[in-house]
Amino acid sequence: MDALKTFGDLAVPGAPAARLMGALGSGAYGAGGKVTDILAGSQDEFGNQLPPEGAAAIGTGVNVGINALPMVAGGSMAKAAGTAFQEGARKLMQSAIKPTLGQMERGQGPKAVETALQEGISVSKGGMEKLRDLIEPLDKSIRQKISSSAAEIPLSDFSRAFGEVGQSARYAPPSESNTISKVLSDFADKFYPGGGKLPVQDIQKIKQAYYHSLGPESYGLLASGEREGMKAVAKGAKEAVANAVPGVAAENAQLGPLLNALDVMERRVALAPNRDVGGLAWLAHGLKTGILMLMARDPYTKSLLARGLYSGSEQIPATAARLGITGAEMAQGQQP
Repeated sequence: MDALKTFGDLAVPGAPAARLMGALGSGAYGAGGKVTDILAGSQDEFGNQLPPEGAAAIGTGVNVGINALPMVAGGSMAKAAGTAFQEGARKLMQSAIKPTLGQMERGQGPKAVETALQEGISVSKGGMEKLRDLIEPLDKSIRQKISSSAAEIPLSDFSRAFGEVGQSARYAPPSESNTISKVLSDFADKFYPGGGKLPVQDIQKIKQAYYHSLGPESYGLLASGEREGMKAVAKGAKEAVANAVPGVAAENAQLGPLLNALDVMERRVALAPNRDVGGLAWLAHGLKTGILMLMARDPYTKSLLARGLYSGSEQIPATAARLGITGAEMAQGQQP
């Protein structure tokens, strides 16, 4: 228990960590095996499975925190503790993933953290394989729906996206607004020279080409006329396809966060084998301190702990409320 508390203080600095790890170290016994079941069989970045005793240790640590809630606290304390567990889990997972500054500014980092926690993805090769297993059927289903569709898309289906960028450019310098207009006109002249409609399959290819040209980095840069015009075309194509082919919009909504998580996390997993395994841990005084320092450096371990905390937070309100009711009943029974 001391090990879990010390590791938490290392990995999640600040007042939230003190409250969170204080609950973990308060001395209550383990309350269940849900976290253990979730983590059992997880793989590290080398494809090795987490030993059952390792999963059990993490699960016990999480459930100790759950049962450490005061019985008289009731629902309000439980909700606060659940929030603390979730915030601690997010900080740990972000530390494990280590998104770049650009990814954080563009919102890719926080979204990847949330997806990893919700889907139970560890920062490891096994975690990346799980992500791909989630992505593949969705991507295949979307491609099949589009390829078998007979839908045709008129230029008017882009009007919403084009109108939005036009409104945002109203107060832009003339050079920028003129550039946006030129990008949109060039698109219409090339793909809709005589009006009419295009097969949905062609619109899908146009969408992919424009998004590829933009790249994810474009969404964190200062606006420019050319970029904003290209974004409008890509967005218009995406909306047109989703509206024309039933089921694509819902599957796109599921696929997007998974693709983002894969893009953000793959870099960290690829770099993990190249890091100095021990670092300063070998200079630590004592085995316990050295092990804790190693844990604090390991993205796989931190992501497992983050998953455990996040999963445990779901049990806190019900468990605390149950304990609170029991405590109140016991107090009433002891009254003269």
